[in-house]
Amino acid sequence: MDETELTALRDPSRVAQAIARWAETRWAAPVTVQSATPLTGGLDNFVHALRLDGTALPTEWQQELVVRIAPSAARFAHAAREMAIQNWISQHRYPAPRVLALLHDDWELNLPAQISARAPGVQLLDAIKAQPRRAKELLAMLARLHVDLHRLDQAGWPEPKAIGTAAIKRTALIHERINAGNVALGVAMRQVEVGLEWCATNPVDTVVCHGDFHPLNVVFDAASGAAMVVDWTDVTVDDPHSDIARTAVLFRCAAIAGSSGIERVALRLIGPILARVYLKAYRQRRAFDPERLRRWEALHLLNGLAQIDSLTDPAIESSAAGQTFPKWVVRSIERRLQRVIRAT
Repeated sequence: MDETELTALRDPSRVAQAIARWAETRWAAPVTVQSATPLTGGLDNFVHALRLDGTALPTEWQQELVVRIAPSAARFAHAAREMAIQNWISQHRYPAPRVLALLHDDWELNLPAQISARAPGVQLLDAIKAQPRRAKELLAMLARLHVDLHRLDQAGWPEPKAIGTAAIKRTALIHERINAGNVALGVAMRQVEVGLEWCATNPVDTVVCHGDFHPLNVVFDAASGAAMVVDWTDVTVDDPHSDIARTAVLFRCAAIAGSSGIERVALRLIGPILARVYLKAYRQRRAFDPERLRRWEALHLLNGLAQIDSLTDPAIESSAAGQTFPKWVVRSIERRLQRVIRAT
């Protein structure tokens, strides 16, 4: 993907205008753009909010929308899978926005683009930062949402259940970076694989796993007290400990989400505390095995280091390509990884 294409994907106005022209073709009537703003999209997709206007638009298209664009046309099948599962989850009365449409080669940018209604409110992390005294209450709500997901009845799951995909996905990127010459990842991976083998030979129940469950993927509306879970890219049916461990790891590595040096330092200090509060709240509602959790945590920490390493590789298409982090952030992840490996 060249710089011109990246510029177009990062420009919410250009994306919104392209979607408006697609909508005009679909409903055979004029459609205009009322607003378009960029949203935080994590380390993969390009995400924007937009509002369209047109007399022929269905009611559900007349509210504020969110478009998530994958950086590669090869991801269409994955985006279609995500849409099917997310809509299945929404139909089962779990708080997830329904995907209204999936664009591919039928619009100007020729990339997979999911369009859904925008959940009202702000990211839960922003709600916690704005009201730190409510942090415990909001983390309890987060844990309750996670437990509710893990208790979903899997009857009618919209695809064959492929148990173990969480480990496959996380280790794939690690091996890519090892093959690209990252010797330190190779050494650590040999240690982490022992823990994964133990998990594989000691199976537990399987549940619906979000795969990236954290406060940036939960939108909280303070007015109503309601929350919605977004970004279902990594959803699967798998070991719940993988899902819980990833959430805990992302809290402990929360400094990555800081928008300034001061905020990163603050998140570095409170991240481990938030992780402990979340785990305690989860465990009050649903039991888990601390030993299994540590082994999954090691994998997710190593995957995080591989993700950071991949951002400097021009061959990897990502909305966060070129992003860098302070060395102390990387070192803190490495230290946590070694502590977890020693503990297992």
